[in-house]
Formats: sequence, C-alpha cells, structure tokens
Amino acid sequence: MISAEKLLQTVITPARRELAAVITPLLAAEDTAAWVDPQLYQRVVVVHDRRDKLDLDQHDTALLTRIHDRFVDAGAHLDPAAQHELRVLDVREAELERALDARMSAGLHAAAVHVTDRAELAGLDDDEIAVAAAAATDRGLPGWVLTLAAPTVQPILARLAHRGLRHRVHEASISRCSRGGDNDTRELLVQLYRLRATRARLRGFAHHAEAVLSRQTAGSAETVTALLHALAPLAAGKAAEEDAVLTDSRIAADRLYLAQQARQRHRRPDRHSGDAREYLPLAAVLTGARKLVQHLHAVHLTERTDLPVHVPSARVWEAVAEDGRHLGMVLVDLHQRDGKRAGAWTTEITAQSQLLGRRALVCMSLNLPPIPPGGGDVVLTVDQAVTVFHEIGHVVHAMVSDVRYPSHSGFAHLPHDIVEAPAVIHEMWALHPHVLTHYARHHLTGEPIPIGLGITELIPTRHGVGYRMVQDVATALLDLAWHSIGPDDETGSVDEFGSGSWPPPAWPTASRPAT
Repeated sequence: MISAEKLLQTVITPARRELAAVITPLLAAEDTAAWVDPQLYQRVVVVHDRRDKLDLDQHDTALLTRIHDRFVDAGAHLDPAAQHELRVLDVREAELERALDARMSAGLHAAAVHVTDRAELAGLDDDEIAVAAAAATDRGLPGWVLTLAAPTVQPILARLAHRGLRHRVHEASISRCSRGGDNDTRELLVQLYRLRATRARLRGFAHHAEAVLSRQTAGSAETVTALLHALAPLAAGKAAEEDAVLTDSRIAADRLYLAQQARQRHRRPDRHSGDAREYLPLAAVLTGARKLVQHLHAVHLTERTDLPVHVPSARVWEAVAEDGRHLGMVLVDLHQRDGKRAGAWTTEITAQSQLLGRRALVCMSLNLPPIPPGGGDVVLTVDQAVTVFHEIGHVVHAMVSDVRYPSHSGFAHLPHDIVEAPAVIHEMWALHPHVLTHYARHHLTGEPIPIGLGITELIPTRHGVGYRMVQDVATALLDLAWHSIGPDDETGSVDEFGSGSWPPPAWPTASRPAT
C-alpha cells in the first residue's frame, strides 16, 4: 500500500489528490486494525513463546521476531480502549501526512520565481534559460520562471550572478510553506508532533524518538544525541575554515555563489581551467553509475525500450546477473515536473522473495532539471551526480537481495540506517578519481575531464562541506528535539522552537560558532 502511494506521487493530479484524501485514512485504519487484531496477536504470541522449542532456522526466527515486534509496536498488547485511541491516532496521522505533502507540493510550485529581465539570469547556461522560459510559458507568464528544487538551499544559487535574484530565490525557498495561507504547514506540523508524542506515551515510551529508535541500530535517543553533539563542533570548525576565504559568507543567499568564486580565485595556476560541472551530463553520470554496479556486483542494468512508461521522460532497466539470470526491473523517473513529489527516493513496488518465487521491481525517482525544450542532455551539479549514485545504491540493494521472505528483502522493512548503508557506499564512489575519470565527459565535446580539473573542482570535495554538515547536524537535532516532546509540553511557535536546537546546549559558550 505504501509503495503504491509513493509511486502515485510521481504523477500527482488534482483528481488523484482528492482520491488520496479519501483512501489514505481508510488504508491506515485497515492496517492498524490488522496489527492489533487480538486473535492474530495471540497466535503469534503462542509461536513466539515456543520459538526455542521449534525447528526454526535463522530466516524463520528473524521473521517471527519481526512480526511479533510489529504487533507489539502497534499496541496489540494494550487494552481495548488504548487500542481504539491508537487507531484514531493512526488515521489522523495519515490525514496529516497527506495534507502536509499536498501543502509542501503546492508551496514548492507557488514559490517559483518569475523573472522579466533576462539580464538577471546572468550565470545560467542557454539550456537552463530555455527551461526557465518553457516554465514561464507553461504558466502563461512572460519572461522566465525559476522553479524550485526540494532542498532549502537552491543549487541554482551557485550560478546566479545577480545578487538581487539570488536573494529572491533564497527567500522564496525558505518561506515556501510559512507565508500564511493555504500552503502554510506550521500548524499541521505541531499537530503531527503532538499526535506522535501521544501515541508513543500510549505505547509506554517517553516520546516518539524513543519509540522509533528502540528498533533502529542506535537503540536510543541518547545515543543519537551524543553522536550529533560530537559531530556539531567538527562541522562548525570546518565551516569556520570555509568562512575564512569568503566575503559576506554569513548571508545565506550568497554563500554558494561566493564559494564558487573563491574556488576559481584559489585555483592553482598549473591546474586546468574550466567549470567541472560541464563534465557531468546526465547520460555520462548514468553510464558511470551503471558501470560501477557492473564492476562491483557483476550486475548489468540494461535498457528495455520495449516496455511502456508512465511519462515520456521515464525509462526501464532490467537487472541481469553476469550469468544471464534475471534479477529484477527498475522504473527510472529522473526529471522534475509539475505534479511530482519533491526530492529523491527509490520505492520498492514488489519485493524479492524465494518463498513467492519473485524478483524485485523498484521505481527510482529523482527531481533533476527537465530536459531542455530543444532536446539534448541535462548537465548536473556535483550534488545531483552524487544523488544519482546514491539512489542506484538503493536499486542495487533490491536487485541483489536473495532472501526467503519478502519482509526481509530490499529495504522496505529494514531499519533505516541499514537501508541507507549501500546507498551511501555507492555515492562515495561517485567522485573517486578512478571512477570519475572513466565517466566524466564534456557535455558538448565528449572529451574526458582533465584530471587536474577533476581533482581541484570535485574530489576535494565541493567547497562548503562544513557548511552542509552544519545544516545536516542542525536539522537532525531539530528533528530529534521535536520528536522528543511530550504530549503536553509547551513548545511555542514552530519558528521559536528551532532556535533552541543549535548550537547544542552542551557546548561551552566559548566554543560555540557564531550564527
């Protein structure tokens, strides 16, 4: 059910959104009812209590443990009144999540920046300007429209030379869902956090973070907090080093652009000049990622042009082992468009299972720039190229899965940190010199990237890694703080609440970075 819902989010229409508003709470109610069914739970408890006396292998034992834990997490052991309250909360959570998703999608669309003076687009290449012109035409507007990507910090800021436009784009991005009106998410977020806190308390946990992390590798909120507090000063120290070579670096809208200018100023004279981004066309990046999969795993991702797709820009890959065995299918949906959920994700539609005799079917979705109106390839930023490798790591995980039960397959039911491990490993290969020099090709000439340019521009990697680490750690601390509240805790407004999560309160005042 979840996989189908995420797949539909690749092509969202008003009619499908209305349908989701009806179906999502119904699915949530049925799912909760199944996991708190007393007869089913008692049957599982009987088997679970006798597990040491049964002839179970590791696959059976893992399945039994997972199912028993899932019933307990759902509240099957609670009294009927508590179970009823949990069902109500689960339905309401589904409604809130659907409403939040709808508002975020609409807010992203509405926040696009309209430009009427072509001079403001200085720094963008011809294809990017053509895409902006097409976006304006689609909206019935003159000039150009810069649509926003999912991240708060917009990648396009690194190339926009016009400072006023940079500030307009940044302001549109950070305020997309906090301007008041129909797309404002702040009130819904507080409702969602309080609901999760209430549900955790019903299940016997102090807060939602404790309930979730008890089943993850870390095991507790305290372990995660300690890790984040250890990372925070390292991130801030690296960001301070980067600040030293920038001017006005504390103005967020200008930071990416100034970092790009600093890289060019500090490039060694014996190094190749040019823009490394020109060597990252999408076709070359996909080729590099697929060759890496072939080299590491002996898995071939071959294009299947004989199969239908849901949108013209999508494609289908078949995963084939070195010996010719069919391993699975991949629906590849790479480009940004109206009606598509923001971000990048890989959805497991069908899980591999020896028991059921089936192979995996997954959908890999990204929001890369649209194909230029005149055709041709899309040139990626470094982060976008790395994201391609990341998502293909998820694909490989699903394709090489070889387990008995579908709930142990791929990544749909595994702990989140385990799920992310193969993806992070693959993304680390994206900028490795031995990999990069085999796939990075100039988008016009096809020439391989000069090794000097690759090393100075990409591999060291991406000036601003400290700043991005600060963003990641601060965001994680904020998320942990929200999910550590109790049902009745006073939080103040969403805007006020975040101010207490960074810097970490455990830091001595003298060691806290300026913000």
